[in-house]
Amino acid sequence: MGNFNPTEYKNSFNAQKYDRVNIMLPRGRKAQVEEYAKALGLSVNGLVNELLRGKLGLSVEEWKETP
Repeated sequence: MGNFNPTEYKNSFNAQKYDRVNIMLPRGRKAQVEEYAKALGLSVNGLVNELLRGKLGLSVEEWKETP
């Protein structure tokens, strides 16, 4: 039997459970967004998720559900 590869497992899990979205910011804004997220105790990904969830008017539970 092959060796367990945790990176492959994680990548496979993420591909099955999450959609990926890339965002583009005006040059120089990335650091500002990172600092803002950090000040809120969030990652940039967490910040984007919180902002989108709020704009869509969804609870945390609704946001995590598959539509």
